[in-house]
Amino acid sequence: MKGFEKCICSKAINKKVFLSSLKIIIPLYTTFVLFLISVFLIFVPMLEKQIINRKKEMIREFTKSTWSLISEYDQLVAALVLNNRK
Repeated sequence: MKGFEKCICSKAINKKVFLSSLKIIIPLYTTFVLFLISVFLIFVPMLEKQIINRKKEMIREFTKSTWSLISEYDQLVAALVLNNRK
């Protein structure tokens, strides 16, 4: 009978250990999953929007610079054409 009682006691102890380890593991994994969800649903889209806005601003600046150069060369060509006609 003692062997049977030891078996029951060890099963009860194993069950307690398993349940206590679940009390630690479940919140740990839940926290990890929530962190990953927040990163991919909140932080990555915000970062992506910021990068897109920076690229748009760079394109605007390049466009302004290009129009400025085109205007400057147009003025030079117009001045040379006028100088060559005189």
